[in-house]
Amino acid sequence: MNHDEDRNKQPGDRPPANDEARGADATDSTLHQEALLALRQMAPPKAAAAVRDKARRAFMQGTQGQQAATASPLRPVCASFAVIRRRQRRSDRIIAFALAASLLFMLFGYGAQAPHRWQLTSVVDPDNDLRGRTDRYVGDFLAAGILETPEHGEFELTLGTALRLRMAPCSGIVLPQAPRRWNPDTVTITVDHGELFGSTGGHDLPAEVHLVTDELTALITGTTFAVFRIPEASCVCLLEGHIRITPKVGDQRPIDVPAGSKCLIYKDGRPAEIVPIDARERMKLEMILDRATAQ
Repeated sequence: MNHDEDRNKQPGDRPPANDEARGADATDSTLHQEALLALRQMAPPKAAAAVRDKARRAFMQGTQGQQAATASPLRPVCASFAVIRRRQRRSDRIIAFALAASLLFMLFGYGAQAPHRWQLTSVVDPDNDLRGRTDRYVGDFLAAGILETPEHGEFELTLGTALRLRMAPCSGIVLPQAPRRWNPDTVTITVDHGELFGSTGGHDLPAEVHLVTDELTALITGTTFAVFRIPEASCVCLLEGHIRITPKVGDQRPIDVPAGSKCLIYKDGRPAEIVPIDARERMKLEMILDRATAQ
C-alpha cells in the first residue's frame, strides 16, 4: 500500500477521473446545450380555441372591473342625469308636436266654418199653415235643403249682412250651404217655383252667387233683383246693379240685363225678351233694397 498517496488525500477530494470519463462528460454537456438551443428555437405550442376564449373573457372582465374600481364615484349620478335629460327632451318634443297638431286642427276647423249662416228674419203665416213646424220660427238658422212658403205666407232670410232674400207665397227654393271662410265655393240658389226677391244692400258677397232655374243661370254681384217662375218662361228682374244671364235653351250667349228691366228666357227656346219692369215689381224690389240697406 502506498502510504504517501494516502497521506496526500484530503476529506472531500473527488477521486481523479481517467481520460475516458472526462471524454464522456464533455459529450454529454455538448448534447445538453444543443437540446436547450433547439427548444428555444421551437415556437410555443398554441392553446386550444376554448382555452383562448376563456382566457380572453377573464382578461376583459378583469379590465372592466379595474375600470369600474378606478372610475369617479359621480359617474353613476351623471349617467342618471343624462337619462333624465334625454327623457325630458323626448317629452318636450311630444308636447310641442301635440300643440302644433291641435293648433292646425283648430285653424282648419275655423276655416271650414261659415262666417254667417242662413237665418230666418221674418215669417208671415196668416193661415197658421206652419203649425207644429219648430224649425220655422224667426231667428232660426236654416240648413241646406228645400224651403217652401205656405199658400198665403212669406219668408225673409239673410246670409249675414251680405244678402237678404224674400220669398213670395207658394214659392220654393233649394238653399245651399253657407260659404266657408277659406276657399268659399260658389253659392247656387235654385228657384224651383214662385217668386224670389233679393238684394245685397251694397254689401260685399262672400262668394259668387248664382240663381238657377230650368231655363237659365244668373250671376249676381252687388245688386237688387228678382226671379219669377211662370209656366212658359223664367224671368229675371233688375232694379239696380248688374246681372248676367246665361240661357240654357235657345241662344245660349250671355245676356247683360239693363237696370230697371227684366229678361224672359222661354222654355221653347224662342229669343230672349227684355222689357221694363212694371210698378208692382219696382215697389217690391225697392222694399227689399230698403231692408237690405238698413241691416
